[in-house]
Amino acid sequence: MRIPATISAIACVLIASVALAGSKDAAPYTVNSGVVTIQSPSGGVGTVVPLSGALGVVRATANSVEFFSCTVGYYTGHPANAPRIFCSARDAAGNVATCSSWSNGLAQALATINPDSYVTIFAKRTAAYSNDNMNCDSIEVTNASYLSTKRE
Repeated sequence: MRIPATISAIACVLIASVALAGSKDAAPYTVNSGVVTIQSPSGGVGTVVPLSGALGVVRATANSVEFFSCTVGYYTGHPANAPRIFCSARDAAGNVATCSSWSNGLAQALATINPDSYVTIFAKRTAAYSNDNMNCDSIEVTNASYLSTKRE
């Protein structure tokens, strides 16, 4: 009998076509009609300020205001004996936040970034109510198939 073989073949085709579909997630990129998010909670020194954005989506945005950037520098002879990282972001409203730190672990996390990564930086304020010159405390890098890319 050929019926079980035919049913098996049809089932394989149906399963294969389902396996080709991929999840796509547009959130959390649209906050205040922008793609870079700088949360500015009230608070003084030590307040954590999250900065986040999907790099490919930021690059592809129609406005010329938003950006998200991180740099890693290695300096011989520095007392911290660790790489220096510097990150900055500007949202659609023009709010700017910057942070820096000397950290092997944070530099390793930044090394996993690709042009389509979703990056969140948790920065701690070093001056009351200021998002400038904060300390980069921790970094999350998400590389996932469901993220939007600059090529979409």
